[in-house]
Amino acid sequence: MIIQYFREKTDKIFGDQNKIDDLIPKTFSKNSYQIIHTTNSVQNTDTPLEAAKRGKNTSMWLAIENVKNKKARVGVVVVNKKHFTF
Repeated sequence: MIIQYFREKTDKIFGDQNKIDDLIPKTFSKNSYQIIHTTNSVQNTDTPLEAAKRGKNTSMWLAIENVKNKKARVGVVVVNKKHFTF
């Protein structure tokens, strides 16, 4: 599980906080990650143009921007049980 590798508060998880909270073990320290909440996401049926139109508040866009601006060390996006690392 990817979450086991989070070590610092600078490690961020982007997405719906309610769904994310259910996936993180209760024994995992909340000091080792930060959740950036958004309910906006790119759908696996979206074309690249549709994904771009969804705006800068999608979990994918926020993750990419954080890596680009060196606010996050790595980005992992999960879409339809497939993941992309950047």
